[in-house]
Amino acid sequence: MRRKDGSGGYLSDGRADPHAGGTIVAVSVVMRDATEQRRLAEQLRQAQKLEAIGSLAGGIAHDFNNILTVIRARPT
Repeated sequence: MRRKDGSGGYLSDGRADPHAGGTIVAVSVVMRDATEQRRLAEQLRQAQKLEAIGSLAGGIAHDFNNILTVIRARPT
């Protein structure tokens, strides 16, 4: 969607079609600005990516430390 100021955004909609005897008697459509919700979802995805990278780096550092411990403990 485009706002009056020209900026972009996202819409979320919901519909209700009440029926009376098999005939549609009314249609109700509600639309809301979902831009903030999409921004927060993207922010959450980025945080999850960073958390995964941090866990991976921590695991690699732990394994490397184990190797160094074995090397230091070796008699000369």
